Amino acid sequence: MGQDAPFFVVVNVLGVLSMGIVLSEVESWLAEYGARDEALFFVDVRSEDGGESLVVEADTTAGISSDECAALCSYLSEKCEQAGWDVALMVSSPGLTTPLRHIRQYEKSIGRTVEVVDAEGTLVGEITHVCAEGFTLIYEAKERQDGKKRPVWVPRTRDYLFSGSQRVTIKLGKR
Repeated sequence: MGQDAPFFVVVNVLGVLSMGIVLSEVESWLAEYGARDEALFFVDVRSEDGGESLVVEADTTAGISSDECAALCSYLSEKCEQAGWDVALMVSSPGLTTPLRHIRQYEKSIGRTVEVVDAEGTLVGEITHVCAEGFTLIYEAKERQDGKKRPVWVPRTRDYLFSGSQRVTIKLGKR
């Protein structure tokens, strides 16, 4: 939400609307719906299939259920019908393998193992702190220490800004 939307059109009874207008309206409906539940947040709203469908990715602090997705989809479907829009709707959770995009996803992931890929390489570690500007990752790095024949694993921390160009995903399974 809040990103520049790709341009395409939706035909309704009044004629042709730009997808930017449609997405703006959908975002206002989502804000209205989200006001009912503080735990609910919206990760992404986008168009697919050349404007034939709208995709909404939603989540809650505890994880969104299929019943909650269905209720949100029904609400949006009713709103689209009232507006005279003929679009397919898909409401789902973001999924574990998709990159984190919303600050509340990072907050939910404190203590979880994540993979961070940026221009400097890949680090696997745990998110330990999240603030408005970014997050902190604790990871282990091999370092040579005086008097030791082999390198040892040493805990390190690194701060990342949300404005940076890193890709953060939940790491499933063993590190």
